[in-house]
Amino acid sequence: MYYKEGDDRDSLDDDYMKSYNIMRVGDIAFEGNKSKKFAHGRFVENTIGNGIVSHVFDVFRPINPMNLLYWKEYINYEPIMGKILLKCTKSSTMMTNLVAEDFLSQRTFVPCEEEQKKIAEFLLLLDEAIMASEAEVQNLEMQKKAVMMKIFSQEVRFKQEDGTDFLKWEEQPFEKVFEPLNNNTFSRDMLNYCSGPALNIHYGDILVKYGDVCDVDKDVLPFVNDGQDVTKYAFLRDGDIVLADTAEDEAVGKTIEVINTHDRIVVSGLHTMACRPRIVFSLKYLGYYMNSPEFHDQLRPYIQGIKVSSIGRKNISGILIKYPLDLEEQRLIADFFSNFDDAIAAAKKELELWKELKKGLLQQMFV
Repeated sequence: MYYKEGDDRDSLDDDYMKSYNIMRVGDIAFEGNKSKKFAHGRFVENTIGNGIVSHVFDVFRPINPMNLLYWKEYINYEPIMGKILLKCTKSSTMMTNLVAEDFLSQRTFVPCEEEQKKIAEFLLLLDEAIMASEAEVQNLEMQKKAVMMKIFSQEVRFKQEDGTDFLKWEEQPFEKVFEPLNNNTFSRDMLNYCSGPALNIHYGDILVKYGDVCDVDKDVLPFVNDGQDVTKYAFLRDGDIVLADTAEDEAVGKTIEVINTHDRIVVSGLHTMACRPRIVFSLKYLGYYMNSPEFHDQLRPYIQGIKVSSIGRKNISGILIKYPLDLEEQRLIADFFSNFDDAIAAAKKELELWKELKKGLLQQMFV
């Protein structure tokens, strides 16, 4: 099905360039980096144009004509190619090395060229639907970010039902708005109450699982084990916030507001900062504000570290919290962004459905 490229290198005059492989349209090159998706490395097909590639990459040329789109999908279909590469690669620390002779001796089923074409055309339609769904998700997320900047900068304001303005906004330092929660927030009754299983928020959940609000009625949280020493945790109530003070890249500062706790939720002090508002807020408003560009622009100068970043409580104490004095305006803002989140969630669900459809069809086509 393939032969190893290398016989036509003499067409290159320079001695150094002769070490490169010529890669024509339809050729495939092996790239040995291991990943979660490709356990033994992967092949990359040249669909762009004729060129050259470093000798580090083994290049193979099909003996018979292949449909480019079909083979681009097939060579990266891990349930088949993963098993083939398992038999013809040697592992190293970070990469796998391909044994060309072993690879060329492998066998696989190949449909006729006409069937390849039909499969490729159908998969192309699915890819177009997937790309359209991805674009819709990105567009909604960008719109939400843009509207956040306008609302929290007060460039855009909501009106009361009678068309009049709400009360002015207030700006207060973080330390004036929030009380840090620590072991002292536990009373003896709380300790007794939490001696059994209690719902637990982990900072990893904050970064990955939740949006701006952790709704205990909707979200499933892990349990703190029976008998665990809960004095290391902060006991949360409705409206409290939990901020991730250590994370990779720009995720530091990700914040959730906790609602519907039923007084059964605690948070570990590891990599988190739990706080209780000193001021009455409309539920959900804080979660949205503290994940807005407005808030994170204030955080950015105080974030330390390169790969793993962190921000200390002393640094965050003076950062301004902006909020409408009128609770009704807070509620309107929160409801507005909640509707945005519903639209984003629906778009993401549609995207996953397209991806699952393609995955299921690939399982039936590539056998």
